[in-house]
Amino acid sequence: MSFYYYPMDDPNKEPLELYRPGYLHPVIVGNIICPDPSSNSNRPADLPTGYRILHKLGHGGESTVWLAQGLENPERVVSLKIFSAHCFSAAEREASAVRTSMTSPNAVWAKHIIHLLDDFTIRGPNGTHKVHVTDVIMPMKQLLRSRLSAVKKKELVKGLAQGLAHLHRCGIIHGDVHWGNVGCTMPPRFLTASVRNIMRPLKGFYAMTVLPNDPTQQSASLPAYLLSACDMHFCYEWFGGEDPNVGSEARIFDFGNGVYVPRDVKDKVDTAEDIRRACVPPEVAFAYYAIGGSGYPPTIEADIWCLGVTIMRIFSNEPVIEGRGIWNLIAYAMLDGVLPKAWREFWETSLCSNTSPDQVTPGNADDKWDQIREGFEEQNPQADDDDLDGLISLLRRMLALDSASRPSMEQVLADPWLADGSLPKTVDASVAVLPKSLQAQP
Repeated sequence: MSFYYYPMDDPNKEPLELYRPGYLHPVIVGNIICPDPSSNSNRPADLPTGYRILHKLGHGGESTVWLAQGLENPERVVSLKIFSAHCFSAAEREASAVRTSMTSPNAVWAKHIIHLLDDFTIRGPNGTHKVHVTDVIMPMKQLLRSRLSAVKKKELVKGLAQGLAHLHRCGIIHGDVHWGNVGCTMPPRFLTASVRNIMRPLKGFYAMTVLPNDPTQQSASLPAYLLSACDMHFCYEWFGGEDPNVGSEARIFDFGNGVYVPRDVKDKVDTAEDIRRACVPPEVAFAYYAIGGSGYPPTIEADIWCLGVTIMRIFSNEPVIEGRGIWNLIAYAMLDGVLPKAWREFWETSLCSNTSPDQVTPGNADDKWDQIREGFEEQNPQADDDDLDGLISLLRRMLALDSASRPSMEQVLADPWLADGSLPKTVDASVAVLPKSLQAQP
């Protein structure tokens, strides 16, 4: 299908080809999104009967996310995430993980996991879709446009670490930790503002009309227009988010790749790490490129590596590894300084590179980390030497090439850079109560 106007490589708009049966639900501003009565008979009566769309917050291949207001509580704005029809099971998995986190008997750190305010099912021209309603969160990838102090960054990192530790204690693997899936709460003034005042800094709407060249191809599967996401960073600043006296707490969200920790080595999980992701752990990349594995089950160790990469991004505003692909294996190895035997064999037989495996040494890794430290110092001039040294030491442990050498989240939080002596009692993940439908099957 061709169109008169098309957003070529526009990151602010989702691809039009995703609007077809089995994929995204078409939405325009002003739509009322109501639960399908036949699929939501057990929904609590005190929840809104529907939500009106106010603006767009973002999009991905699996969902679109909207700023909305409840019909019965119009002065409270929320985030409304409409999943693609083909991601129905991922949406259920996400809801289950969030509920397990919220109801854990040891929920001291559950506040760092986004809470589900409402979830329901809708039907549309492209299929049946799950809808999740949550508080509005400021994504980290937008938040880092602000000049956060090193102290504020450390507070956010600590909250993320506590949140991930809580998930692991609940027997949940997130499966896709990166700077687009973490963030922080909006400022208190945003939470109490009227809808009129919240809409003011969002600066209107930037839309592109969806008009097929062939008039017979105009269908209900297509939205009337594609809308760019609003600038939540400007909104965050407008309501005082950059004030150092305003507290914003870290939040982890987007659990579509989440799985429960297998209780036995024979247990199976129903999802796998995706090599196309922005943050691919080295063991996943090696399994794909060197062994030919199409998928790698999410692991706690991979979560920890991904959190380490996210911390690096927070303190440097730069990716730990530039680009993607097979050459990243070399960058991973150079960062670690120790080359496993299997990696060396693959490198010598299959990688045509100017970089020799003999260059992977602890000394060269030290030089690489010295460069990273210099970048941290440049981006965080307020941080003292001891604090930067402690951060580098922790990150080197979290980003170990050998997944078995990485610290657990308990050990990460006990690290001198983060520890404050307030670790709550550990919950044994093996006794976490999981929904029967999502327990791993032998």
